[in-house]
Amino acid sequence: MDRSERSTLNHGKNSGSVSRRNLLKAVGLAGLTSLVVAACGGGRSTSAPSATVPAAPTAAATSAPSAKPTTAPATSGNAQPAATAAPSTGPAITLNWFLPLSAAPEIAIWTDFVKRFQAANPNITIKGAYESWGNYWTKLETVMAGGAIPDVVWLHYTRIAEWASKDVMRPLDDNLAKDKLDPKSYVFNDAMVYKGHMYTIPKDNGVNALWYNIDMFNKAEVPVPTFIYKWDDWLTGMKKLTVDRSGKTADQSGFNPSDVVRWGTVQPQTNSPRGEGFYIWFSAMGGKLYNDDWTQSLIDQPESINALQFMADVVVKHHVAPPPGAISQPGDPWLNQLVATTWAHHAEEFFYHEQKSTFKYDEVYYPQGSGGVVESGGTTGFAIPKASKYPDQAWILTKFMTSADQQKIIIGQHRWAAGLRELVPQQYDPNYNTKNYVPCHVDPLTGKGPQAVAAPSPAALAQIEQAWTSALDPVWLGKAQAKDQVPALKKQIDQLLQQKTAI
Repeated sequence: MDRSERSTLNHGKNSGSVSRRNLLKAVGLAGLTSLVVAACGGGRSTSAPSATVPAAPTAAATSAPSAKPTTAPATSGNAQPAATAAPSTGPAITLNWFLPLSAAPEIAIWTDFVKRFQAANPNITIKGAYESWGNYWTKLETVMAGGAIPDVVWLHYTRIAEWASKDVMRPLDDNLAKDKLDPKSYVFNDAMVYKGHMYTIPKDNGVNALWYNIDMFNKAEVPVPTFIYKWDDWLTGMKKLTVDRSGKTADQSGFNPSDVVRWGTVQPQTNSPRGEGFYIWFSAMGGKLYNDDWTQSLIDQPESINALQFMADVVVKHHVAPPPGAISQPGDPWLNQLVATTWAHHAEEFFYHEQKSTFKYDEVYYPQGSGGVVESGGTTGFAIPKASKYPDQAWILTKFMTSADQQKIIIGQHRWAAGLRELVPQQYDPNYNTKNYVPCHVDPLTGKGPQAVAAPSPAALAQIEQAWTSALDPVWLGKAQAKDQVPALKKQIDQLLQQKTAI
């Protein structure tokens, strides 16, 4: 589902660090070794974000949680949910499986899954290569360019166009048709499609929300956020919640922005236009990244420039979010109560419980500007490389992981949400989740209220990120204005959108 999936999951959190050797020892499965050792010369596995979704660049219209849906969910009258795969028979084989993994709580989840799969398919052994989020994409590029090609890989929705365009992944349309599996039965199914073909089967979802510390708001006598919450009102509240060491708030004379002990919010995701963490802020304020067919950048539009500048000013002008390096304490600033609000999908709550936090909290939609209410999220899933030695067995593994039976087990652990649309309502546990969980994470995928769309993710996104960083870093640091940097960046992005991608 799912933060700058790498900062606050947009799909995950840092949960401690573990070496590859200790990870394999902890998992304790026969044959569980690393492809990457052979393909990349080793490397270590550390804690990493997961997920927490294709590109529909239009935002849902402003609406309260109970409003009628602005976009109908992708459903079909004859849609069939993914069923548990029939046991595999035949000669014994080993499937190489490559995916990212946060250490601590996720080890048990994946260990149990592998045990269940191998019990149901005794002729198939899974040989896993688990990497941290930060290492994963570099290692995947190296592995796919080398000779040790995995049989199944994990892909984030923002990477589908990138990898499908390189012509190294198998379209899965024939597999779905053969097993009578309707692509529309999966959440964010269109996010996994490139040029009319589905390349990845969703295993989860993550719809982002604004999470807030009720205790902090009450103590500061600031009204808590609501579902209809304007950016101007949000900023007013963030100033009152940002406090320096002397007790001055950001809206008071004498406030010292260089000696802040608590901020109103975490730093916005501005280092990249990838994913829902950036997309919701930007779109809710009227910004647009690309035209409908992703052939041209629209960041030079007045609303886009204003949105970029607002996001920078949150840090460099209003000082309500920490600048880079301001927080040295490891872990999630919101869970550690260094900020009053954060932006994340449902897994924020999982880590709240794992950390045994006790402050009162809830969640709502992001604030709204000229773009209205924007609901966005993501998905991750499994793809099969064209060079897989065992594509049929790789499909059995993929189908098993994304089946209803296995999805029910996984969502019961609260770390990941459902990949199957019909199971999304089962994510909600009144003894575990917030009061507002259903309108924030269930309704946006089931036809009630504003419907969640995925952030646009063209094939050249990785190259666009590099140009983005070079052009806009001065803006995020307060050394330049967005209006001065955007024209040249637009030209670079437009050129990249026309280029072909390759390994």
